[in-house]
Amino acid sequence: MNDNEIKDPLAINAMSDFRIWCSAMWEEHRDEVFNWTGKRVDYTSDQFFRKNKWYLKSLYTSRGKDRWEF
Repeated sequence: MNDNEIKDPLAINAMSDFRIWCSAMWEEHRDEVFNWTGKRVDYTSDQFFRKNKWYLKSLYTSRGKDRWEF
């Protein structure tokens, strides 16, 4: 690899807007469960995403530019 081909090391691990939004939704979900039940969730964010991936995708696309307004 020559100098012209060196990639920005910070860009390699950059998260997409969708992933950042999903992380915000996970935090909102955890807070909501705690407020309703008084208990913390007993599953991981990976389990939450696997179970709700299609719902999250449809919600993300349907909200468009308003997706960051919680």
